[in-house]
Amino acid sequence: MPRPTLTDDQHWLKNTRPTRAANGGESVFTGGKPKMPQGMGPVAEAEWKRLSKQLKQRGTLTTADATAMEVHCITFARWKAACAEVEKYGEMIDEICLDKNGEQFTRRVVNPMGKQAVQLGNSVRAMLKEFSATPASRDKAKRAQEPPKPEPPKPVEPETQEQVMERLLDRKQKPL
Repeated sequence: MPRPTLTDDQHWLKNTRPTRAANGGESVFTGGKPKMPQGMGPVAEAEWKRLSKQLKQRGTLTTADATAMEVHCITFARWKAACAEVEKYGEMIDEICLDKNGEQFTRRVVNPMGKQAVQLGNSVRAMLKEFSATPASRDKAKRAQEPPKPEPPKPVEPETQEQVMERLLDRKQKPL
């Protein structure tokens, strides 16, 4: 039988913190679209556009996400390149070695790019979790607050002819 859930007051009395995730509500951050950094490759730029479009539609994108998105997009591009190299050369590659007599021979070894592709893939997956862009983490995302809308300017009441004349006369009487 599970323990009963403690209220916030009970947690305060026992100096503990609740372990349940606060799922509802909005984020404290204001929504917005960060600027894409210069100098990213075409694969990274395409991933930036794809991810920012999805996060913007869901309402979880903020301008503070720029650095994390840049790291994700560059890592994603490297992962794609590593996967392409493994696809091109295969899981196993030929390595030329020398024996103790100086004779060359070839042996088959595991492609080192395969290991790098796995590591980069794990990094990409971890970054997608940070953005709540994986199936398991999607429900935990909080919507960003809407940016404040500027107030419309107050309408200016037109001056009557008498008010204009009075203002001009006041100016003439005051020395500059």
